[in-house]
Amino acid sequence: MGNSKSSGSKGKSSSVQDFRYVNGRRYHCELDTSYILSSDIEEIDRQQLQHYCCKHIFKCNVSAPVERMLIEGSKVLDVGCGTGIWVLELSTEYIKSEFTGVDMSPVFPTQIKPLNSTFCKANVLHGLPFPSDEFDYVHLSFMNGCFTDDQWQNIVIPELIRVLKPGGWLELYDVDVFTYNGGPLINRLTASVQQRISSVGLNSRAPNLYKPWVSSHSCFSDVEEIAFYPYIGEWKDNVVDGEDGNMELNGKENIKSRYDVGLGILLKEMFKIFYISESENLSQFAGISKEEYLEMVEECFEQEMLEYDSRVKFMRVIGRKDVVEI
Repeated sequence: MGNSKSSGSKGKSSSVQDFRYVNGRRYHCELDTSYILSSDIEEIDRQQLQHYCCKHIFKCNVSAPVERMLIEGSKVLDVGCGTGIWVLELSTEYIKSEFTGVDMSPVFPTQIKPLNSTFCKANVLHGLPFPSDEFDYVHLSFMNGCFTDDQWQNIVIPELIRVLKPGGWLELYDVDVFTYNGGPLINRLTASVQQRISSVGLNSRAPNLYKPWVSSHSCFSDVEEIAFYPYIGEWKDNVVDGEDGNMELNGKENIKSRYDVGLGILLKEMFKIFYISESENLSQFAGISKEEYLEMVEECFEQEMLEYDSRVKFMRVIGRKDVVEI
């Protein structure tokens, strides 16, 4: 990146004090937070793949109508930024805008990054360290499995709205922990994830509530959910690569589908990596040994996926904070 510099003075480098280790996996140290996934290299690589899958599904990094704002120069906040890949891509593309990433785990680059990107270690549950009405665009992605419904409604979303300027845009996107048209094996794997999330008091289907939760705030009058249901794995003979269309899924009509050979293979790889990586924990909720769980993962993704038209829901919820007339 041509406009990069050492960032030792901004943010902090990760150290052993920033993490705890359980069964050889690295996790965050925020003991009052229920986030269940690790922060080690294996999970970071999966998150990178997840980012590119989502970008491919929506054919962009941003669904809110903020491009002109970003070109002309604006202040952008990414909450739960993780590795910072979303921040790094956009800050490289929109050099007049300022991008800030926030996360409780400091895995954001500390050496080389665009000049217009910064990182702040913070936990949104403790409040974001920014003034009210500070950002033109606030973004949060893939935070399902982090907060209780009560935290979403009474802490997280209100805090995102607080730091958003009137007239600014909020965008949340995530993936639903549910497999549509799934076979018995993928349904069993999905159930183990749902049970794991529920075991710490969280709602695995929370992303489906993002729109009503944001809409419940009087300062948002027009909130939209954009959803796609991409197919996992290789494609059937009657599917046209690259074609978008409507489909009927579990009795619901006019659901947007996205047909793409490369995307299906990437999604298959991403989900398989996830189940293998989390097999130590998830096998307990499936009621089988880790070895049996891994065998089920292999059979599911290499055999069953060829027989079922299995899909997952990726969604983005966007809304504009109303400008208050004085």
